[in-house]
Amino acid sequence: MELRDVVKKLLAKTWIWQIVDSSLCLVVFFSSMVFYWRGIWDLFTVYIFPNESPKCNWVTAGLGGCSIVGYYALPLLSHLLTVVRPPSKPVYILVTRLYMYAFGVLAMAYWRGVWGLADYYLLQFGWKSALIGLVVGHTILLVFRCTRTTIFPPFVVTLDTRKDLLIPSTCFQTQVSRTPSIFIFIT
Repeated sequence: MELRDVVKKLLAKTWIWQIVDSSLCLVVFFSSMVFYWRGIWDLFTVYIFPNESPKCNWVTAGLGGCSIVGYYALPLLSHLLTVVRPPSKPVYILVTRLYMYAFGVLAMAYWRGVWGLADYYLLQFGWKSALIGLVVGHTILLVFRCTRTTIFPPFVVTLDTRKDLLIPSTCFQTQVSRTPSIFIFIT
């Protein structure tokens, strides 16, 4: 049996790809995401009201709250790029990547702001604040049936090459459609 045949047989086994995929997610992608988060968070700390923790956290959370506008803009942007005026592939890649980067920075601002506010206002209670955060947070996740989202971050990667790249996923599996509020922007 030649080496090429052995490699073909190994590549045909799904479990090997699952191990490789999980290893890549855990070691490479998740670590990269943590560096990305920390880099953005540290930049917010340095440039938005440095040495003024609560003010920095409130402003950062408010800035991040603007990400909801970006979320609602997804169907509009997707419609423009796929139906109304499909651009060339390089323009599509440029526009979608710029959007994702800006949306990612705003999302990280929200995370960082809320996290910083929780630290600032609750950390003084020691282990009780951790217990309060755990119970309240997990209860909300249970009520909305979203507990599963807590186990996926290190092992789920969404590739930038998907055709539905700009289609958001939602808790209640609602379909993205042209609502009247979005239709105003399109016309």
